[in-house]
Amino acid sequence: MATQVMFRRWAGSLAAVVLIASALGLAGGGPAAARSVTAAARLPVAALTGVAATSARNAWAVGYTNRYHPVILHWNGASWTKARLPALPRSGATELNGVAAISARNAWAVGIAGSSDNLILHWNGVRWSRVMPLRRAGELFGVTAISASDVWAVGTLDNGPIPAGLMVLHWNGKVWKQVPCPNPYNAGGLYGVSARSADDVWAVGYTGKQGIILHWNGSVWKRSAVRLHRDGNPLHAVAAPVASDVWAVGESSYGLSLIVRWDGTAWKHYQAPRPTLGGGLQGVTATSARNAWAVGFGNSGRAFFTWIFRWNGRAWVRVPSPQAALRGALLDVTATSARNAWAVGYLGFINPSRALILHWNGKTWTPAT
Repeated sequence: MATQVMFRRWAGSLAAVVLIASALGLAGGGPAAARSVTAAARLPVAALTGVAATSARNAWAVGYTNRYHPVILHWNGASWTKARLPALPRSGATELNGVAAISARNAWAVGIAGSSDNLILHWNGVRWSRVMPLRRAGELFGVTAISASDVWAVGTLDNGPIPAGLMVLHWNGKVWKQVPCPNPYNAGGLYGVSARSADDVWAVGYTGKQGIILHWNGSVWKRSAVRLHRDGNPLHAVAAPVASDVWAVGESSYGLSLIVRWDGTAWKHYQAPRPTLGGGLQGVTATSARNAWAVGFGNSGRAFFTWIFRWNGRAWVRVPSPQAALRGALLDVTATSARNAWAVGYLGFINPSRALILHWNGKTWTPAT
């Protein structure tokens, strides 16, 4: 069910409880150019949950409409336009949660089809097509691509309406296969995945009791020891820009931002600014050891507020959201350089009114509306 999707992905947030009961907003267009605004007016009602970019002229954003149909938007360097999708189930919830891009001719998007089956779509430079994975009930939340023959997707197995545990799938260039991974409580799910190389892949999520971090060493998935509170602490996203430098973000059991960093030996907690209580971080990206972004939302009790934090090599600092994008939530972020980044989410509170796309040009964040 779609309501379960939102709760699993952002488990523990008061915001998620409100979000799953809400209608979704209008999707945004590309920044600045008038033709972008024109394109935005033609977009369907939708919320954006994932974003990926390979250059300043190639980016993808994915999500789903208020009728729980998938939507994919493409940035060509001038405007955001809606991509045509293959035939997909019309009954039940069919949604996209994550996207990864290797090049302008190779991208992947993952989610759920018909409320129960894994959904994987592939872009070959001309069209999006559905690639059938193993027929396992469940949902995919994150995807990362190393090469055309090395792609990972993560999510949750389902046992009816109840999450049945962590799920990892791998694409070897021909077929998708399920890969065994630690699954301590047969509950929860994996929400984010990031790869630096074929033998250095990280995945994060929630076991049903606490956050979890897994690492692929080229042969097997192993649990990575991290000190987290035993009641809560879901981890939503992970970024591995270079060896021995990995960021994972989520929310603490107290409804505050959670940021941990792997230095090659151990995980260390980092303090994030606390502009408001409640909420948490939903997305993270990094281009170097001195440049990383984390996004999410806070909850004042009367409104949601977008959070944008930047790592400058010494500390996490808050970067002000544009006034037009202040009240809402950011759910994912990607960057190709210190001067090019995208963040996506939605505007609104109880009734989200519009999907949100922000662009970083090296100096400021600008809404693409």
